[in-house]
Amino acid sequence: MIYLIQPLFYKTDLEIIIQDYLKQKYPSHRLVISHHIDFPLLSKVNLFFIIHDSTLKDWDGIQQSKYIRFSSNSYSNQIILVADQLNYTMIFRTHISFLGVISSKELDKNEICQYIDDYMSYQSNIF
Repeated sequence: MIYLIQPLFYKTDLEIIIQDYLKQKYPSHRLVISHHIDFPLLSKVNLFFIIHDSTLKDWDGIQQSKYIRFSSNSYSNQIILVADQLNYTMIFRTHISFLGVISSKELDKNEICQYIDDYMSYQSNIF
């Protein structure tokens, strides 16, 4: 499954990019949008796009990522942090092992689509 974890009422083009690409290339897959991470995961390997906006005081994408990474049997989940500020030192020191970190201000459609393609390829090799 592919998840977008973001704050409630958060506006981003990321959702549209992912949904359009899934409709075009992987019509049997869908994007699950959630505003919290306290839900059961449907497969063993999942792809998460997690929003981290440093201007939001009540939302911490890093903590959301830690919860996913360090919960039981979830180290195989792939996490992509979508951040408004790319502070690589801080991100590296979290020890979360992000698959990628992309700028929410400069979303690159090709990069996002490549992450989805890599995930789908990995999924097909597992199952």
